[in-house]
Amino acid sequence: MNFIYRLLTLVVAVTPFVLSAEVAAPKITGLHALYTRLSDNGKWAVSEKASEVDGTLEPSGGILLNIETMQKLDLSPDDGFAGVSDVTNDGNMVVGSFQTLPAVWISGEGWVQLPVPSDCMAGYVSAVTPDGKYGVGYVVPKINSSYARRAVCYDLTSREILDLPNLPEFDMLHEDMDQTRFTDISADGRYIIGDMSFSYILPAQLCAFVYDRETEEYTMLGFKDHVDKDWEPLVKNLNHIESPVMSPNGEWIAGSAYMVEPIPGSEYPKEYNVVFRYNVKTNNFELFNGEDDADYLATLILNDGTVIAGSPAANPYRYAHVRSGNYYIALADIYKQNYGIDLEAVTGNVNSGTPWSATADGRTFIMGPSPEDSYLLQLNEYILDAAKRVDLLSDYSVSPANGSTMGRLSTVTLTFSRKVETNGSATAIKCTKSDGSDTGWRVSSWNADGRKITLCYMPKELKAGEEYTITIPAGRIRVAGDANVTSPEIKINFK
Repeated sequence: MNFIYRLLTLVVAVTPFVLSAEVAAPKITGLHALYTRLSDNGKWAVSEKASEVDGTLEPSGGILLNIETMQKLDLSPDDGFAGVSDVTNDGNMVVGSFQTLPAVWISGEGWVQLPVPSDCMAGYVSAVTPDGKYGVGYVVPKINSSYARRAVCYDLTSREILDLPNLPEFDMLHEDMDQTRFTDISADGRYIIGDMSFSYILPAQLCAFVYDRETEEYTMLGFKDHVDKDWEPLVKNLNHIESPVMSPNGEWIAGSAYMVEPIPGSEYPKEYNVVFRYNVKTNNFELFNGEDDADYLATLILNDGTVIAGSPAANPYRYAHVRSGNYYIALADIYKQNYGIDLEAVTGNVNSGTPWSATADGRTFIMGPSPEDSYLLQLNEYILDAAKRVDLLSDYSVSPANGSTMGRLSTVTLTFSRKVETNGSATAIKCTKSDGSDTGWRVSSWNADGRKITLCYMPKELKAGEEYTITIPAGRIRVAGDANVTSPEIKINFK
Protein backbone atom coordinates (compact mmCIF):
# COMPACT_ATOMS: atom_id res chain seq x y z
CA MET A 1 0.00 0.00 0.00
CA ASN A 2 1.02 3.57 -0.60
CA PHE A 3 0.57 5.15 2.83
CA ILE A 4 0.57 8.80 1.83
CA TYR A 5 -0.52 9.74 5.32
CA ARG A 6 2.52 8.13 6.98
CA LEU A 7 4.57 11.32 6.96
CA LEU A 8 2.43 13.70 8.94
CA THR A 9 -0.99 14.15 10.39
CA LEU A 10 -3.04 15.48 7.52
CA VAL A 11 -5.46 18.32 8.05
CA VAL A 12 -7.34 18.80 4.80
CA ALA A 13 -8.72 22.26 4.13
CA VAL A 14 -12.41 22.71 3.61
CA THR A 15 -13.24 23.25 -0.05
CA PRO A 16 -16.29 24.77 -1.74
CA PHE A 17 -17.83 21.27 -1.63
CA VAL A 18 -18.66 21.83 2.05
CA LEU A 19 -22.38 22.51 2.33
CA SER A 20 -22.16 24.20 5.72
CA ALA A 21 -19.62 26.98 6.13
CA GLU A 22 -19.77 26.46 9.90
CA VAL A 23 -18.23 22.96 9.72
CA ALA A 24 -14.46 23.00 10.13
CA ALA A 25 -12.11 20.67 8.30
CA PRO A 26 -11.96 17.03 9.40
CA LYS A 27 -8.66 15.56 10.48
CA ILE A 28 -7.11 12.35 9.11
CA THR A 29 -4.25 10.73 10.99
CA GLY A 30 -2.29 7.61 10.08
CA LEU A 31 -1.71 5.32 13.07
CA HIS A 32 0.85 2.89 11.59
CA ALA A 33 -0.60 -0.13 13.44
CA LEU A 34 -3.96 -1.79 13.88
CA TYR A 35 -5.76 0.14 16.60
CA THR A 36 -9.22 -1.26 17.24
CA ARG A 37 -10.64 0.56 20.25
CA LEU A 38 -11.11 4.18 21.29
CA SER A 39 -12.08 5.41 24.72
CA ASP A 40 -15.63 6.77 24.71
CA ASN A 41 -14.32 10.34 24.96
CA GLY A 42 -11.84 9.86 22.11
CA LYS A 43 -8.73 10.73 24.12
CA TRP A 44 -7.14 7.27 24.06
CA ALA A 45 -6.77 4.26 21.77
CA VAL A 46 -5.32 0.78 22.16
CA SER A 47 -3.60 -1.58 19.75
CA GLU A 48 -2.88 -5.25 20.31
CA LYS A 49 -1.75 -6.46 16.91
CA ALA A 50 1.86 -6.11 15.80
CA SER A 51 2.47 -4.08 12.65
CA GLU A 52 5.31 -3.87 10.16
CA VAL A 53 4.18 -0.61 8.60
CA ASP A 54 7.21 1.50 7.67
CA GLY A 55 9.49 -1.39 8.63
CA THR A 56 8.92 -1.03 12.36
CA LEU A 57 7.41 -3.65 14.62
CA GLU A 58 5.09 -2.42 17.34
CA PRO A 59 5.36 -4.40 20.60
CA SER A 60 2.92 -7.31 20.44
CA GLY A 61 1.82 -6.89 24.04
CA GLY A 62 -0.13 -3.72 23.37
CA ILE A 63 0.11 0.02 22.84
CA LEU A 64 -1.75 2.80 24.64
CA LEU A 65 -1.99 5.87 22.41
CA ASN A 66 -2.66 9.39 23.67
CA ILE A 67 -4.78 10.86 20.86
CA GLU A 68 -4.07 14.47 21.80
CA THR A 69 -0.27 14.15 21.86
CA MET A 70 0.06 10.99 19.67
CA GLN A 71 2.49 9.61 22.26
CA LYS A 72 2.62 5.82 22.57
CA LEU A 73 3.07 3.83 25.75
CA ASP A 74 4.32 0.27 25.40
CA LEU A 75 2.24 -2.02 27.61
CA SER A 76 4.33 -5.12 26.89
CA PRO A 77 5.58 -6.53 30.20
CA ASP A 78 9.05 -7.98 30.64
CA ASP A 79 7.78 -11.08 32.40
CA GLY A 80 5.09 -12.40 30.06
CA PHE A 81 2.81 -11.70 27.12
CA ALA A 82 -0.14 -9.33 27.55
CA GLY A 83 -3.06 -8.50 25.29
CA VAL A 84 -5.25 -5.39 25.28
CA SER A 85 -8.85 -4.77 24.26
CA ASP A 86 -10.27 -1.56 25.76
CA VAL A 87 -9.36 1.60 27.69
CA THR A 88 -11.09 3.93 30.15
CA ASN A 89 -11.80 7.61 29.55
CA ASP A 90 -8.95 8.77 31.76
CA GLY A 91 -6.44 6.39 30.14
CA ASN A 92 -5.43 5.03 33.53
CA MET A 93 -6.81 1.53 32.94
CA VAL A 94 -6.48 -0.86 30.01
CA VAL A 95 -8.14 -4.27 30.05
CA GLY A 96 -7.22 -7.53 28.38
CA SER A 97 -5.04 -10.42 29.57
CA PHE A 98 -1.64 -11.02 31.16
CA GLN A 99 0.11 -14.39 31.00
CA THR A 100 -3.17 -15.81 29.56
CA LEU A 101 -5.28 -14.70 32.57
CA PRO A 102 -7.88 -11.90 32.61
CA ALA A 103 -6.09 -8.74 33.66
CA VAL A 104 -6.07 -4.97 33.88
CA TRP A 105 -3.20 -2.60 33.36
CA ILE A 106 -3.22 0.25 35.89
CA SER A 107 -1.18 3.41 35.40
CA GLY A 108 1.59 3.42 37.97
CA GLU A 109 0.90 -0.18 38.93
CA GLY A 110 1.29 -2.21 35.76
CA TRP A 111 -0.49 -5.46 34.94
CA VAL A 112 -2.75 -7.00 37.60
CA GLN A 113 -4.29 -10.42 37.05
CA LEU A 114 -7.94 -10.94 37.91
CA PRO A 115 -9.35 -14.04 39.62
CA VAL A 116 -10.82 -16.96 37.71
CA PRO A 117 -12.95 -19.85 39.02
CA SER A 118 -10.99 -22.81 40.35
CA ASP A 119 -11.93 -24.97 37.37
CA CYS A 120 -10.65 -22.40 34.88
CA MET A 121 -7.16 -21.74 33.56
CA ALA A 122 -7.26 -18.59 31.40
CA GLY A 123 -9.42 -15.74 30.21
CA TYR A 124 -9.75 -12.30 28.71
CA VAL A 125 -11.45 -8.99 29.54
CA SER A 126 -13.10 -7.78 26.33
CA ALA A 127 -14.53 -4.43 27.41
CA VAL A 128 -14.54 -1.95 30.28
CA THR A 129 -16.93 0.83 31.30
CA PRO A 130 -15.54 4.33 30.70
CA ASP A 131 -15.18 4.93 34.44
CA GLY A 132 -13.28 1.68 34.99
CA LYS A 133 -15.83 0.19 37.40
CA TYR A 134 -16.83 -2.92 35.45
CA GLY A 135 -15.25 -5.22 32.90
CA VAL A 136 -16.67 -8.16 30.94
CA GLY A 137 -15.21 -11.02 28.96
CA TYR A 138 -14.74 -14.75 29.39
CA VAL A 139 -12.77 -17.42 31.23
CA VAL A 140 -11.49 -20.70 29.83
CA PRO A 141 -12.29 -23.97 31.66
CA LYS A 142 -9.52 -26.52 32.17
CA ILE A 143 -11.66 -29.19 30.51
CA ASN A 144 -12.27 -28.75 26.76
CA SER A 145 -10.19 -25.59 26.81
CA SER A 146 -10.01 -25.44 23.01
CA TYR A 147 -13.71 -24.62 22.71
CA ALA A 148 -15.22 -23.99 26.13
CA ARG A 149 -15.76 -20.39 27.25
CA ARG A 150 -17.73 -18.96 30.17
CA ALA A 151 -18.98 -15.40 30.39
CA VAL A 152 -17.61 -13.34 33.24
CA CYS A 153 -18.22 -9.86 34.69
CA TYR A 154 -15.78 -8.17 37.06
CA ASP A 155 -16.16 -5.47 39.65
CA LEU A 156 -12.86 -3.75 38.88
CA THR A 157 -12.91 -1.71 42.07
CA SER A 158 -12.83 -4.79 44.29
CA ARG A 159 -11.37 -6.97 41.50
CA GLU A 160 -13.93 -9.65 42.15
CA ILE A 161 -16.20 -11.73 39.88
CA LEU A 162 -19.82 -10.61 40.04
CA ASP A 163 -22.61 -13.16 40.27
CA LEU A 164 -25.01 -12.75 37.35
CA PRO A 165 -28.04 -15.01 37.85
CA ASN A 166 -30.30 -16.30 35.10
CA LEU A 167 -27.79 -16.28 32.26
CA PRO A 168 -28.82 -18.37 29.23
CA GLU A 169 -27.67 -22.00 29.34
CA PHE A 170 -28.93 -23.56 26.12
CA ASP A 171 -28.42 -22.56 22.49
CA MET A 172 -30.78 -22.76 19.49
CA LEU A 173 -30.56 -26.56 19.40
CA HIS A 174 -31.31 -26.79 23.13
CA GLU A 175 -27.75 -27.84 23.89
CA ASP A 176 -25.26 -26.56 26.43
CA MET A 177 -21.95 -26.42 24.52
CA ASP A 178 -20.25 -24.64 27.45
CA GLN A 179 -19.34 -21.77 25.13
CA THR A 180 -20.59 -18.35 26.23
CA ARG A 181 -18.78 -15.01 26.34
CA PHE A 182 -19.50 -11.36 27.00
CA THR A 183 -18.27 -8.96 24.32
CA ASP A 184 -19.33 -5.48 25.48
CA ILE A 185 -20.94 -3.53 28.31
CA SER A 186 -22.86 -0.25 28.34
CA ALA A 187 -21.24 2.86 29.79
CA ASP A 188 -23.35 2.69 32.96
CA GLY A 189 -22.64 -1.03 33.45
CA ARG A 190 -26.28 -2.07 33.19
CA TYR A 191 -26.44 -3.86 29.83
CA ILE A 192 -24.07 -6.57 28.61
CA ILE A 193 -24.07 -8.29 25.23
CA GLY A 194 -22.80 -11.79 24.65
CA ASP A 195 -23.01 -14.80 22.38
CA MET A 196 -23.24 -18.57 22.74
CA SER A 197 -22.03 -21.59 20.77
CA PHE A 198 -20.25 -19.18 18.41
CA SER A 199 -17.99 -21.94 17.03
CA TYR A 200 -20.93 -24.15 16.06
CA ILE A 201 -22.32 -23.08 12.70
CA LEU A 202 -23.22 -26.34 10.89
CA PRO A 203 -25.93 -26.78 11.92
CA ALA A 204 -26.35 -23.29 13.32
CA GLN A 205 -26.30 -23.25 17.10
CA LEU A 206 -24.75 -19.83 17.57
CA CYS A 207 -26.95 -17.13 19.08
CA ALA A 208 -26.60 -13.76 20.78
CA PHE A 209 -28.25 -12.06 23.74
CA VAL A 210 -28.37 -8.94 25.88
CA TYR A 211 -28.35 -9.19 29.67
CA ASP A 212 -29.85 -6.58 31.98
CA ARG A 213 -28.00 -6.43 35.31
CA GLU A 214 -30.82 -4.42 36.87
CA THR A 215 -33.62 -6.91 36.12
CA GLU A 216 -31.30 -9.93 36.05
CA GLU A 217 -32.93 -11.12 32.82
CA TYR A 218 -31.67 -11.78 29.31
CA THR A 219 -33.23 -11.37 25.87
CA MET A 220 -32.20 -13.45 22.88
CA LEU A 221 -31.62 -11.34 19.76
CA GLY A 222 -33.71 -12.12 16.71
CA PHE A 223 -35.50 -15.13 18.19
CA LYS A 224 -38.14 -16.11 20.70
CA ASP A 225 -36.38 -18.88 22.60
CA HIS A 226 -38.22 -21.94 23.88
CA VAL A 227 -37.17 -24.79 26.11
CA ASP A 228 -39.31 -27.53 24.54
CA LYS A 229 -39.66 -26.53 20.89
CA ASP A 230 -37.82 -24.82 18.02
CA TRP A 231 -36.93 -21.19 18.52
CA GLU A 232 -39.09 -18.77 16.54
CA PRO A 233 -37.28 -16.25 14.33
CA LEU A 234 -38.71 -12.77 14.69
CA VAL A 235 -38.26 -12.26 10.95
CA LYS A 236 -39.04 -14.82 8.26
CA ASN A 237 -36.04 -16.74 6.86
CA LEU A 238 -33.72 -15.62 9.67
CA ASN A 239 -31.24 -18.45 10.31
CA HIS A 240 -29.01 -17.06 13.04
CA ILE A 241 -27.54 -13.94 14.63
CA GLU A 242 -23.83 -13.24 15.14
CA SER A 243 -21.26 -10.52 15.88
CA PRO A 244 -23.43 -8.22 18.02
CA VAL A 245 -22.20 -4.71 18.87
CA MET A 246 -23.68 -2.22 21.35
CA SER A 247 -24.05 1.54 21.44
CA PRO A 248 -22.13 3.24 24.26
CA ASN A 249 -25.35 4.09 26.12
CA GLY A 250 -26.58 0.49 25.85
CA GLU A 251 -29.86 1.39 24.14
CA TRP A 252 -29.07 -0.11 20.74
CA ILE A 253 -27.56 -3.33 19.40
CA ALA A 254 -26.63 -4.20 15.84
CA GLY A 255 -24.95 -7.12 14.16
CA SER A 256 -25.16 -9.71 11.43
CA ALA A 257 -28.34 -11.58 10.52
CA TYR A 258 -27.77 -14.63 8.36
CA MET A 259 -30.69 -15.25 6.02
CA VAL A 260 -31.65 -18.49 4.29
CA GLU A 261 -34.37 -17.83 1.73
CA PRO A 262 -35.97 -20.67 -0.26
CA ILE A 263 -35.91 -20.29 -4.04
CA PRO A 264 -39.00 -21.70 -5.80
CA GLY A 265 -38.05 -24.62 -8.03
CA SER A 266 -34.54 -24.95 -6.62
CA GLU A 267 -33.14 -27.29 -3.99
CA TYR A 268 -30.62 -24.62 -3.01
CA PRO A 269 -31.72 -21.57 -1.03
CA LYS A 270 -30.44 -18.02 -1.29
CA GLU A 271 -28.07 -17.32 1.61
CA TYR A 272 -26.82 -13.87 2.54
CA ASN A 273 -25.95 -11.49 5.40
CA VAL A 274 -27.84 -8.34 6.33
CA VAL A 275 -27.64 -6.00 9.29
CA PHE A 276 -30.05 -6.23 12.21
CA ARG A 277 -30.83 -3.49 14.71
CA TYR A 278 -32.42 -3.93 18.12
CA ASN A 279 -33.74 -1.29 20.50
CA VAL A 280 -33.19 -2.48 24.05
CA LYS A 281 -35.74 -0.11 25.59
CA THR A 282 -38.62 -0.83 23.17
CA ASN A 283 -37.71 -4.45 22.40
CA ASN A 284 -38.00 -3.68 18.68
CA PHE A 285 -36.01 -5.92 16.33
CA GLU A 286 -35.59 -5.01 12.65
CA LEU A 287 -33.57 -5.98 9.61
CA PHE A 288 -32.12 -3.79 6.89
CA ASN A 289 -33.14 -6.19 4.15
CA GLY A 290 -33.82 -4.11 1.06
CA GLU A 291 -32.68 -4.98 -2.43
CA ASP A 292 -29.28 -3.28 -1.99
CA ASP A 293 -28.77 -4.14 1.68
CA ALA A 294 -27.02 -7.53 1.48
CA ASP A 295 -23.35 -8.13 2.34
CA TYR A 296 -22.92 -5.43 4.99
CA LEU A 297 -21.40 -6.08 8.41
CA ALA A 298 -22.42 -3.76 11.25
CA THR A 299 -19.31 -3.07 13.29
CA LEU A 300 -20.59 -0.04 15.24
CA ILE A 301 -23.88 1.43 16.38
CA LEU A 302 -24.11 4.94 17.83
CA ASN A 303 -26.20 6.26 20.71
CA ASP A 304 -29.14 7.24 18.50
CA GLY A 305 -29.18 3.90 16.65
CA THR A 306 -27.13 4.99 13.64
CA VAL A 307 -25.43 1.92 12.16
CA ILE A 308 -21.88 2.11 10.84
CA ALA A 309 -21.07 -0.86 8.62
CA GLY A 310 -18.44 -2.30 6.31
CA SER A 311 -18.81 -4.14 3.03
CA PRO A 312 -18.12 -6.81 1.82
CA ALA A 313 -19.15 -8.50 5.07
CA ALA A 314 -16.70 -11.42 4.89
CA ASN A 315 -13.75 -9.54 3.44
CA PRO A 316 -11.29 -7.79 5.81
CA TYR A 317 -10.64 -5.14 3.13
CA ARG A 318 -13.96 -3.34 3.51
CA TYR A 319 -15.56 -0.04 2.53
CA ALA A 320 -17.19 1.92 5.35
CA HIS A 321 -20.81 3.08 5.17
CA VAL A 322 -23.23 5.03 7.37
CA ARG A 323 -26.87 4.01 7.45
CA SER A 324 -29.06 7.04 6.79
CA GLY A 325 -32.78 6.41 6.39
CA ASN A 326 -33.21 3.57 3.90
CA TYR A 327 -29.69 3.73 2.48
CA TYR A 328 -26.07 2.96 3.17
CA ILE A 329 -23.99 6.06 2.46
CA ALA A 330 -20.36 5.39 1.54
CA LEU A 331 -17.86 7.12 3.82
CA ALA A 332 -15.92 8.10 0.70
CA ASP A 333 -19.00 9.95 -0.63
CA ILE A 334 -19.50 11.69 2.72
CA TYR A 335 -15.97 13.09 2.58
CA LYS A 336 -16.05 13.90 -1.13
CA GLN A 337 -19.38 15.72 -1.18
CA ASN A 338 -19.16 17.46 2.19
CA TYR A 339 -15.50 18.38 2.37
CA GLY A 340 -14.12 17.96 -1.16
CA ILE A 341 -11.75 15.24 0.07
CA ASP A 342 -10.85 12.09 -1.85
CA LEU A 343 -10.50 9.94 1.26
CA GLU A 344 -8.85 7.00 -0.44
CA ALA A 345 -6.33 9.22 -2.23
CA VAL A 346 -5.42 11.03 0.99
CA THR A 347 -4.93 7.81 2.96
CA GLY A 348 -3.30 5.95 0.08
CA ASN A 349 -5.73 3.04 0.35
CA VAL A 350 -8.02 1.60 -2.28
CA ASN A 351 -10.72 1.10 0.37
CA SER A 352 -11.96 3.30 3.19
CA GLY A 353 -11.72 0.45 5.69
CA THR A 354 -13.60 -1.33 8.46
CA PRO A 355 -15.08 1.04 11.09
CA TRP A 356 -13.56 -0.48 14.24
CA SER A 357 -14.37 2.02 16.96
CA ALA A 358 -16.14 5.33 17.58
CA THR A 359 -16.48 7.90 20.30
CA ALA A 360 -19.76 8.34 22.14
CA ASP A 361 -20.44 11.60 20.27
CA GLY A 362 -20.13 9.93 16.84
CA ARG A 363 -17.40 12.29 15.61
CA THR A 364 -14.18 10.29 15.91
CA PHE A 365 -13.52 6.89 14.34
CA ILE A 366 -10.81 4.32 13.92
CA MET A 367 -10.81 2.85 10.42
CA GLY A 368 -8.98 -0.33 9.43
CA PRO A 369 -8.26 -0.51 5.69
CA SER A 370 -6.34 -3.78 6.24
CA PRO A 371 -5.72 -6.31 9.02
CA GLU A 372 -2.36 -4.61 9.69
CA ASP A 373 -3.08 -0.90 9.75
CA SER A 374 -5.56 1.80 10.74
CA TYR A 375 -6.15 5.53 10.62
CA LEU A 376 -8.07 8.04 12.71
CA LEU A 377 -10.92 10.21 11.44
CA GLN A 378 -11.88 13.23 13.52
CA LEU A 379 -14.94 15.11 12.29
CA ASN A 380 -16.23 18.40 13.60
CA GLU A 381 -19.84 17.34 13.27
CA TYR A 382 -21.96 14.27 13.93
CA ILE A 383 -21.32 11.79 11.15
CA LEU A 384 -25.02 11.21 10.42
CA ASP A 385 -25.51 14.93 9.81
CA ALA A 386 -22.84 14.76 7.12
CA ALA A 387 -24.31 11.55 5.67
CA LYS A 388 -27.75 13.14 5.33
CA ARG A 389 -26.32 15.81 3.01
CA VAL A 390 -24.95 13.31 0.50
CA ASP A 391 -26.69 13.38 -2.88
CA LEU A 392 -27.43 9.73 -3.68
CA LEU A 393 -27.74 10.38 -7.41
CA SER A 394 -24.68 12.52 -8.00
CA ASP A 395 -22.53 9.47 -8.81
CA TYR A 396 -23.17 8.40 -12.41
CA SER A 397 -21.43 7.71 -15.69
CA VAL A 398 -22.51 8.64 -19.22
CA SER A 399 -22.27 6.75 -22.49
CA PRO A 400 -21.05 8.17 -24.82
CA ALA A 401 -18.72 9.68 -22.23
CA ASN A 402 -18.90 13.35 -21.34
CA GLY A 403 -16.86 15.37 -23.86
CA SER A 404 -17.08 12.75 -26.60
CA THR A 405 -16.87 13.65 -30.27
CA MET A 406 -19.83 12.16 -32.18
CA GLY A 407 -21.05 12.30 -35.73
CA ARG A 408 -24.68 12.06 -34.77
CA LEU A 409 -26.88 12.12 -31.68
CA SER A 410 -29.22 9.16 -31.18
CA THR A 411 -29.08 7.66 -27.68
CA VAL A 412 -27.43 8.68 -24.43
CA THR A 413 -27.29 6.35 -21.41
CA LEU A 414 -26.67 7.33 -17.79
CA THR A 415 -25.64 4.63 -15.31
CA PHE A 416 -26.13 5.28 -11.59
CA SER A 417 -24.90 3.43 -8.51
CA ARG A 418 -28.48 2.68 -7.46
CA LYS A 419 -31.63 1.55 -9.23
CA VAL A 420 -33.44 4.54 -10.68
CA GLU A 421 -36.60 5.53 -12.52
CA THR A 422 -37.79 8.51 -14.50
CA ASN A 423 -39.73 11.17 -12.63
CA GLY A 424 -42.00 12.97 -15.04
CA SER A 425 -41.85 13.63 -18.75
CA ALA A 426 -38.77 14.34 -20.82
CA THR A 427 -40.16 17.49 -22.43
CA ALA A 428 -38.03 19.78 -20.27
CA ILE A 429 -34.76 18.10 -21.31
CA LYS A 430 -33.00 20.46 -23.70
CA CYS A 431 -30.03 20.31 -26.01
CA THR A 432 -28.23 23.62 -26.52
CA LYS A 433 -25.27 24.86 -28.53
CA SER A 434 -22.15 26.47 -27.08
CA ASP A 435 -23.69 29.93 -27.48
CA GLY A 436 -26.66 28.85 -25.37
CA SER A 437 -29.15 28.71 -28.21
CA ASP A 438 -31.67 25.86 -28.19
CA THR A 439 -31.24 23.28 -30.97
CA GLY A 440 -34.91 22.38 -30.66
CA TRP A 441 -34.00 18.71 -30.43
CA ARG A 442 -36.18 16.89 -27.93
CA VAL A 443 -36.00 13.44 -26.38
CA SER A 444 -38.39 11.20 -28.29
CA SER A 445 -38.49 8.70 -25.42
CA TRP A 446 -36.65 7.83 -22.27
CA ASN A 447 -36.76 4.78 -20.08
CA ALA A 448 -35.28 3.27 -16.94
CA ASP A 449 -33.80 -0.21 -16.72
CA GLY A 450 -32.30 -1.05 -13.36
CA ARG A 451 -29.47 1.42 -12.78
CA LYS A 452 -29.65 2.87 -16.31
CA ILE A 453 -31.58 5.76 -17.84
CA THR A 454 -31.59 5.93 -21.64
CA LEU A 455 -32.48 9.05 -23.61
CA CYS A 456 -33.56 8.37 -27.19
CA TYR A 457 -33.48 10.99 -29.95
CA MET A 458 -34.51 10.92 -33.55
CA PRO A 459 -31.00 10.71 -35.12
CA LYS A 460 -29.50 14.18 -35.46
CA GLU A 461 -26.40 15.00 -37.49
CA LEU A 462 -23.90 17.08 -35.54
CA LYS A 463 -22.02 20.03 -36.98
CA ALA A 464 -18.25 19.54 -36.89
CA GLY A 465 -16.55 21.78 -34.32
CA GLU A 466 -19.80 22.69 -32.60
CA GLU A 467 -20.17 21.94 -28.89
CA TYR A 468 -23.50 20.77 -27.46
CA THR A 469 -24.95 20.35 -23.97
CA ILE A 470 -27.88 18.18 -22.89
CA THR A 471 -29.45 19.50 -19.68
CA ILE A 472 -31.70 17.30 -17.55
CA PRO A 473 -33.45 19.53 -15.00
CA ALA A 474 -33.15 18.65 -11.32
CA GLY A 475 -35.69 16.15 -10.04
CA ARG A 476 -36.36 14.36 -13.34
CA ILE A 477 -34.67 11.13 -12.15
CA ARG A 478 -35.25 9.48 -8.78
CA VAL A 479 -34.19 6.44 -6.80
CA ALA A 480 -36.52 3.60 -7.74
CA GLY A 481 -39.53 3.59 -5.44
CA ASP A 482 -38.49 6.72 -3.55
CA ALA A 483 -39.99 10.02 -4.66
CA ASN A 484 -38.03 11.85 -1.97
CA VAL A 485 -34.60 11.13 -3.47
CA THR A 486 -34.22 12.87 -6.82
CA SER A 487 -31.35 13.87 -9.08
CA PRO A 488 -29.58 17.23 -9.23
CA GLU A 489 -29.38 19.08 -12.53
CA ILE A 490 -27.37 16.97 -14.97
CA LYS A 491 -25.37 18.38 -17.88
CA ILE A 492 -23.89 16.19 -20.61
CA ASN A 493 -21.39 17.76 -23.03
CA PHE A 494 -20.38 16.48 -26.46
CA LYS A 495 -19.31 17.71 -29.84
